[in-house]
Amino acid sequence: MKGKTVPVSVFEIFDTETEASIKLKLQTLEVFQEGLDVYYAKKFRVAQQIFENILQINPEDKVAMLYFKRARKYRMYGVPEEWQGVESLTEK
Repeated sequence: MKGKTVPVSVFEIFDTETEASIKLKLQTLEVFQEGLDVYYAKKFRVAQQIFENILQINPEDKVAMLYFKRARKYRMYGVPEEWQGVESLTEK
């Protein structure tokens, strides 16, 4: 979250989601967790593919898109030496 200097957990709230969106996210939940696991293990090619597969099922999944883009960026440009999966945000 912008302005924080220590890592914070972020949760996705479904209250504003449609029933169809919730159903798709629950359908891809286990695969999404697998994508996170390989992402944090710095296996960005695999992570990128997993998140791309999720987006084929649910193109509106903004969190999957976020991780897809991050995995692609890190696969292409590498990660800082001290990287632990935490992103520093400078804007909302």
